[in-house]
Amino acid sequence: MELTIKYRPLTSPLTNPYHLSFGSIEVFHSVLAYVFQDCRLLAVGESTPLPGYSEETQEDILAWCEIFTKQHGRGSEKYFQDIVEKIEREQPGFRKAPVLTALEAALHYTQLFRTEQYTVPIIGLMNSHNPAAIRERAAERYSTYKIKIGSNAEEDANRINFISTVVGEHTQLRLDANQGFTFDEAVKFIQRLDTGKIIFIEQPLKTTCWAEMARLNAMFPDVSFMLDESIRTAADIHKAATLKCCDFIKLKLFKCGSIRRMIEMALTAHHAGLRVILGNGVQQVVGALQEAFVYHQLLSLDVPMTDTELIGPLKLETLPSAVCRRSGAQLTLFPKHILDYEYHRSELL
Repeated sequence: MELTIKYRPLTSPLTNPYHLSFGSIEVFHSVLAYVFQDCRLLAVGESTPLPGYSEETQEDILAWCEIFTKQHGRGSEKYFQDIVEKIEREQPGFRKAPVLTALEAALHYTQLFRTEQYTVPIIGLMNSHNPAAIRERAAERYSTYKIKIGSNAEEDANRINFISTVVGEHTQLRLDANQGFTFDEAVKFIQRLDTGKIIFIEQPLKTTCWAEMARLNAMFPDVSFMLDESIRTAADIHKAATLKCCDFIKLKLFKCGSIRRMIEMALTAHHAGLRVILGNGVQQVVGALQEAFVYHQLLSLDVPMTDTELIGPLKLETLPSAVCRRSGAQLTLFPKHILDYEYHRSELL
């Protein structure tokens, strides 16, 4: 069958600003890629870069998509299968993620957009500094909350200790510094922290601080750490395991750039003795759907999974309930409705 690749930028306002250690986000600047067979949409792929997290920008992704579609805008199924295999041998990343994941879904993971629904457990965010707002959020009774830290070690520790007292007895906390601490600041923060409900501290140091990360992990054997921004390749996973930098790693589809590569990297981490966390707080519903698919693929491969961070779509100002719905601490995505939704709003035909 003959396939056609198209792409477009997408800018989506958020309901509320999303605050990170390196800045606040008010809109998602995404790129979506589409695989058509004649006038029928077979699959969609996405990439949503995050300034301060990824080197790539929306303009970089659009430029790569433009070059790709000029060279390979239309071709047979076999033609694109060969291209997918070639790109997957490279380092895909954010630039290639929209086209590559769309082609994978059209050619290799055809059940992705044909399944009725995917449901995954999700975390809740708790980023307010206001005690009343924190108590209100705690009343929602998520089993896991994620909290952004990394601005001030002492103030962060005091806030986390307060949160620990107001959440449920069995509620756990994930802390994400987004590289916001120096080594000394991280030590100061942990020394002041009540660690009883803390699952892990995510990426406390810069991505280049491998030795310091190993030292930090050795200093606090009762505290678990997770690496996110540091993990881009399978070699990074082996390095983290060999140096004993952490117990967890985070995988995001756009960073991996490929569905198949994300699954392979998760298996690499599992075999290296590291736990895998999936999810992305900065993505549209297409990216969340594909990560939910990966989550269920890994479960079928006996890789232990826990609450995901597939909460990007929940931040969007506009999102029809027909494509994505939260019920308590679970997110349900409806692939057929997502495909229909993206077809009508793409305006590419």
